[in-house]
Formats: sequence, structure tokens, C-alpha cells
Amino acid sequence: MTARHGDRPATRDEAPGSLKSRLGWFALLWLGGVAAVATIGYGIRLVLIG
Repeated sequence: MTARHGDRPATRDEAPGSLKSRLGWFALLWLGGVAAVATIGYGIRLVLIG
């Protein structure tokens, strides 16, 4: 029997990339979000307080 288009091999379904790589991207995106919120907050503070 041949594999049809779209069939997946009978192996464990793992997410692509290593755990370290995925954790690294998560940390980078989280720190980027924190920096963006801090920057916006500081900008609002400068506008309101002066």
C-alpha cells in the first residue's frame, strides 16, 4: 500500500523545533511584549505628567 497525499507517518506527533528553541522564542516574545507595554506606559506618563 502506498501513502496518499496528506497521510502522516506513524511516528510520534512532535512539534517542530527543539524545546530550547521554542522556549527561547517564547522568552524573546515575552520580553518584547513587556518592553512594548513599558514604553507605551512611559510615553503616556510623559504626556500626562510632563
